[in-house]
Amino acid sequence: MDTWDLPVIPSNRKKRLANIVRNNSNHYLQRIKPQKRYPLLVCFLRETLPDTTDSILVMYHDFWTQALSDAKKSLEAYQLGVVKSQNQAVKMLTKTVEMVVDDTIENQYLRSKIFENLSKETIQEALQVVLKIAKLAYQTPLFFLLKTYARFKQFTPYLLRVLDFKVAFSKDNFGTGLDLVTLLQNGTKRKLPESAPTHFITQAWQKVVIIDKILQAPAYELCVLSVLNDRPQSGDVFVELSSKYADFNSFLIPKTRWQVASPEICLPFGGLDMDKRIDDKVFELTDLLGPLADLLSDGTQIRLEDGILVVPPLEAENLPESVKESTTADQQAVAPRWPGRNDP
Repeated sequence: MDTWDLPVIPSNRKKRLANIVRNNSNHYLQRIKPQKRYPLLVCFLRETLPDTTDSILVMYHDFWTQALSDAKKSLEAYQLGVVKSQNQAVKMLTKTVEMVVDDTIENQYLRSKIFENLSKETIQEALQVVLKIAKLAYQTPLFFLLKTYARFKQFTPYLLRVLDFKVAFSKDNFGTGLDLVTLLQNGTKRKLPESAPTHFITQAWQKVVIIDKILQAPAYELCVLSVLNDRPQSGDVFVELSSKYADFNSFLIPKTRWQVASPEICLPFGGLDMDKRIDDKVFELTDLLGPLADLLSDGTQIRLEDGILVVPPLEAENLPESVKESTTADQQAVAPRWPGRNDP
């Protein structure tokens, strides 16, 4: 499709030809002469491809949204379970301490009394739970998102292989990371190198990607896929065969056409020298500011006071007596017809 010289066909005509294919049956298309049928099909395919690409990226975004939502719910359930286990542990340890401070229990019988009510294993488990209160194993939904890595792996290798993602913002080396993850996802590369770029990793992802200064491969891949989900929305990543996520420059006048048409386009603005045009406007504005400053300093109603522009409120215009009399007469004529009026 890249070799087809479709730009010579106006955009609206391509859409019209594509709609002919969409709105008719296969039997109708088969009866059309090949000289006309094949251009129709070519335009249909060319117009359908960007729409299909956009639909795929929208589904990818929706999948990420649902995955993050499920991870947040899992975190909430985990935290709720932790709170319940902590409450039970505190109750057990409280009961143990109560027996320790109970003066009615002699020291030589204290240990046996405690184990008579609570087993040693139960007390040890409660102690471990309390010691881990300040150090929860999972403090972010991303830990639970890692458990869905296998679900992502079912389609992301094909997604990265089929869609040609282009990186517009390259200062954080995300393009290198994307190429690396593409190789890992498709099995071309087996191991994540230690020199993998990490500048694009946010603080939230660093907690799961970098553990003990070591990059975790599944977490790294999900992090790259997460960035790939976010950046098409801002244009930092684009797909050429797309309408919604295309390169920003594709919406501008092509360079070849601009070189030919730029003199005519820029003629109303004073030519191609935009810097000179801006300088002229600045000088023109400067010339107007002088008389304006003199006018405001004359002490009229609109004036400058200590560098502050003062604009007094507008006064209501006094109506002539003839207008007032006419208005009163009209009101008196209409008043008897008002709904709900009680005549004397």
